Amino acid sequence: MQGVDQVRHIPCIAVQGRLDYVCPVVTAYDLHCEWPEMELRVVPNAGHSMYDSNITHELLEATDRLRKSSARIRASAKEQSETQSSISSNRYASI
Repeated sequence: MQGVDQVRHIPCIAVQGRLDYVCPVVTAYDLHCEWPEMELRVVPNAGHSMYDSNITHELLEATDRLRKSSARIRASAKEQSETQSSISSNRYASI
């Protein structure tokens, strides 16, 4: 698949209905094989609709997990930036 390497670094959770006949589950599986960092959630008794209660549940779970993950990444980046600023300030203060 073309382009997977361009998005490989982006956290991703794919939610796929097992009974989806519009986008068969094999297509999601093939993508997961090319992009193993992507988490694939196959919902057993669901089709294509995001309004299916089982799909909606998995989408909300995935969204919450990605939100929490991105908050941790932002906090870590902020901490690293503050540490770097502190090191730079201390370096110039001793000159």
